[in-house]
Formats: sequence, structure tokens, C-alpha cells
Amino acid sequence: MSKSLMLSCVAALIAMAASPSFGSVVLQQTFDNDTVGVLPSGWSYFSGSAATSPNTVVQNGVPATPTPPNVFQNEITDGAQYGVRTSFTPFSLTADSNVFSYEFDLYVDEMVNNFSSGFQFRVWNNFSIISVGDYRLVSFPTAGTFGFSDNSLPIGTFAQDTWHHVKFVIDPSSTDAGVGMLFVNDMNTPIHTEPYSGEFGRTANMQLFDILTHNTQLSRIYIDNFTVAIPEPAGITAIAGLAGATLMRRRRCRCRRRHGC
Repeated sequence: MSKSLMLSCVAALIAMAASPSFGSVVLQQTFDNDTVGVLPSGWSYFSGSAATSPNTVVQNGVPATPTPPNVFQNEITDGAQYGVRTSFTPFSLTADSNVFSYEFDLYVDEMVNNFSSGFQFRVWNNFSIISVGDYRLVSFPTAGTFGFSDNSLPIGTFAQDTWHHVKFVIDPSSTDAGVGMLFVNDMNTPIHTEPYSGEFGRTANMQLFDILTHNTQLSRIYIDNFTVAIPEPAGITAIAGLAGATLMRRRRCRCRRRHGC
């Protein structure tokens, strides 16, 4: 391999490492091929009544979707509690595993001014919820705004009636500890970072994602382009190690040719 070709390959690998990637996608839904008027494929109720809940796929219209024609509407109008759930390929987080993430486009259409209620996004294994990333979507007192709640902390302020991109990442340092990060719109800088520990067992065999509505009135959100993924590890350290190994191989080859070493 010529020096110029080798450097070109290394540069290409670095560029690939710097590029965003879903990596190993375990679930991805655009809702575009789902039947309008019912739950999306793979989703089911675990709380509330399917006969009265308006949690359905709706067609493009108001709001205009990021990727037409369909979005997933979650709505509550009667003060009851509804929960919808989907599953993905089970996996476990360990100190050596890649990070876990879920993300989606979000449009808040209506949200009552009630900080203790709202829509909650959660990740489960088959028997318990992982506490980190247990964010609740709530209305703030300022008209036309919403944010996130992690227990009692208000996180961020965002405009209603427009699309936002939301992503949550769990980066484990062991089987039961690590850090969680919430991103909104800017995928490079989290708006909230939360260390966690004592999650032994909860991050094993993770396989469920749900949206829970909390006894609220006249609230409606839409989500689109929902993805659950385990991104591939990609870092400058790994690329530098590859480049170093390539250079060492070239030097050894030269040594053999020149000196018979």
C-alpha cells in the first residue's frame, strides 16, 4: 500500500468515525405503512381501554409530518391513564457494551398546565423499569411551552406546535451504573445529564419501550421516526490504533526488505 493511499484510507476511516450513525438498530418505525385509526404495528395497550383511547396512527395534515404520510398520535382527554407499549430485540447493558439510545421526532399540540402530569417515556426489561431516562413531558406555566421533568426537576423550555427531535442515551460503566443523557434538537450537547447506579438487573434483557399518560386533561402529542438503537463504537482512539498498526506493518516490511530483519 502506498503512503498516499494509506493516509487516504485513514482519513476516510476518521471521517466515518465522526459521522453520526444509528449503528445496530433494533427497532425503527416511521408509521407510514401502518393502518390509520388504530395503534401502530407492534404496539399494544397495557393501561386504559382500547375502545376509548385516541392513541392511533393519523395521516399527514395538522401537524405536517417530517416524513409523510403518517404519525403516531398520543392523546388524553378524559383525565384517565393510558399506556401503550412496543417491544424490541432484548439485550443487556454491561461495562463493555455499546451505548443504548431511543429517539423520535416530537410535536406537542396540546398540554395542560400541570407539572405533575404529562406523557412519560420509559424503558423496561420484562419485570422492572430502568429509572434513568424516566422522563415526563410536561407543560410549563409560560403559555405555549413545554419541557421535561425528571422527578421534580424542570428541564428545558421548548415551543409547542413545532417539531423537535428528542434523543436519550444510556452509557453504562458497569452492569448497574453509568450515565444517561437527554438531547433535544442539538444532538451534540445534552440538555440534561444524569448519573445512575443500583440498576442491577434492570439493564439486563431490556426489551420494552412505553408511553404513559398521567391523569391529565386535553393533552396531545405526535411522534414520528421512532428508533431504538445500540450505536456502533467509533472513536479516534480506535482509528488511531488502526493507523498505528498499519504504519508499524509498513516499517516491518521495509526492515525485512532492506536488512533481512
